[in-house]
Amino acid sequence: MLGLLHRFAKSGRPARRTGHPAGFRPEVEGLGGSTHGSGGRRLPVRPEVEQLEERRLMSSSGVISAVTDNSGSTTVFALGSDHSVYKFFAAQDLWFPRNPPSVWCSQISAGLNGSGHPVCYTIDAWTHHVWALDDDGGARDLGYTATQISATRNNECFALHTNYPSDWVGIYNGATGSWSSWNGPWGTLAQLTTGVDGSGRDEVYLLNTARQVYRMDSGWCWALPFQATQISAGAASRNPADFDLFYIDTTANHNAYHYDGTSSRLMANYVAQISAGTDQYGNEVLYSIDMYMRWLRRTDMWGHAEWEYGNVSQISAAGNDMVFAVNSSDNSVSVFDRGWSWYGLWYSTNNWGSGGWHTLYGGWSGAPTAANPAYFPLAA
Repeated sequence: MLGLLHRFAKSGRPARRTGHPAGFRPEVEGLGGSTHGSGGRRLPVRPEVEQLEERRLMSSSGVISAVTDNSGSTTVFALGSDHSVYKFFAAQDLWFPRNPPSVWCSQISAGLNGSGHPVCYTIDAWTHHVWALDDDGGARDLGYTATQISATRNNECFALHTNYPSDWVGIYNGATGSWSSWNGPWGTLAQLTTGVDGSGRDEVYLLNTARQVYRMDSGWCWALPFQATQISAGAASRNPADFDLFYIDTTANHNAYHYDGTSSRLMANYVAQISAGTDQYGNEVLYSIDMYMRWLRRTDMWGHAEWEYGNVSQISAAGNDMVFAVNSSDNSVSVFDRGWSWYGLWYSTNNWGSGGWHTLYGGWSGAPTAANPAYFPLAA
């Protein structure tokens, strides 16, 4: 196996109080269960980057996130400048607040719960606790402090937890309502992105501030044979090697590659941001932003590339060739719907857009725009 391989043993020690580590050793740490808490319209939020999830694709942290469930239905969440979480109801073409009261949210990540329904995780900017926002409007304080989160389609949420000399990776299990944490050789972590292996189990890729990339799975850790400035997990269920990762390298050309466990394949040049998704048939595609023209580019795994144009500063790909984007001109949110998955919405609202692009106007009284959408984990 390429790279450095590490194994961490399980600990039988009782859980410590979450968010207050002491003397953590390189092994798994069981953490306590959760605590329960309580016309020309413009989009009320201006989100930052988030790797949007699809039926086999997990997210990276930011302030816009979506999940495509097993039936092919996509749900989108966004974070406004008022630090409230909003959900877009496609049938009504409206955004509605979904955040818990008195929680100042700093980022979000959408996944699926045990019933296959959308769930949105967020971090309280003041306490740094992770919260789970259920689709029915319920909210739960999960009691774990984190700097970044990445929800999955398997009723789990991964989180980065600051620690010295190596950050922790926390794993929340929605079925048991409890956390476990792993320590490793990765040092200070800048980004995580989660995907699935060939058996459909969750796995996580990590990027540290030294630009080293790791894969962690079931307590095993690999240092991958390349460095990166951004990472985005793909749909490894079709990859027998169980490695499926897109990344931007550290060169001045800002090349985007796909790594399959054996070698890296060049996908695009001069890339400002990447986001992995799938087409209508479940085939992987890579969407990227050109670092000079700010156009959206689509590249499939056979090397076919096409320009989808636009002028965007942030993208998040989902299933069915859908990509959500922040427009550079006014920070409104649009979706590039290549396969017309939301045809019913465009028909009912007469929002036909142009060239496959549709602005998600929607609205909620008093909801403001959000902060700068730029998201670059590490400079090249």
